[in-house]
Amino acid sequence: METGIKFGDYHSYKDWGLRLIRINIPMPQPKTYKVSVPGADGTLDLSEVAGRTTYNDREGLEFEFDLMDENYSRWLTMYSQISNAIHGQRIQVIPDDDPGYYYICRLNLSSTKSDPVLSQFVLTGTSDPYKYDVQTSIEDWLWDPFNFETGVIRELKDIQITADSKMVEILGSGLDVVPIFAVTASNDLALSYGGKSYPLPVGNTRLPEVRVGGTTQTLTFTGTGTLSIDFRGRSL
Repeated sequence: METGIKFGDYHSYKDWGLRLIRINIPMPQPKTYKVSVPGADGTLDLSEVAGRTTYNDREGLEFEFDLMDENYSRWLTMYSQISNAIHGQRIQVIPDDDPGYYYICRLNLSSTKSDPVLSQFVLTGTSDPYKYDVQTSIEDWLWDPFNFETGVIRELKDIQITADSKMVEILGSGLDVVPIFAVTASNDLALSYGGKSYPLPVGNTRLPEVRVGGTTQTLTFTGTGTLSIDFRGRSL
């Protein structure tokens, strides 16, 4: 089976017969903020004043294919069919060679035919800065797209915090994110983090100070209860 790319609900080769020729997924440019200080040399770089680097959207994405359509009539039919499915739309994009992640893209389609047998299809556009884990930390893992060399399995659903079990290890991969602590039972349940204690009542609690997923870390809790730690990993 030819390697391809999944665009939303469609696969480039399985559904349309497009043969992948070239992929270009540039890195997003970091957002920078520099201030010129009167009387001082150079500039003051405040780009990471929030504690981390932020990024612009990825610009210049390009996916190039060719299609063995054999005549101009079929080329025009496929041009319309593919355009109707994805042109100008905001969709998930999953390369076959990186199945554990998806990009959120808005792509434009163009196509040319200068050969009786083959035509060329090119999708260009932008995406969010990051690629995202296909599964969240509380969803069941799908083994078919799992990468056994680089993939990370996180089992963070319905965790029992007891007197004998108060620590939860969260494996790192990619960049850190702010999780949601979804608590279903709480008996003075609280998170100890950065020298502070954060109460975790029943319900969903989001703590902007707490970030997980970038590096492997262990969270420590006090009290007892049941909770899930819900987040979707992301990476450049």
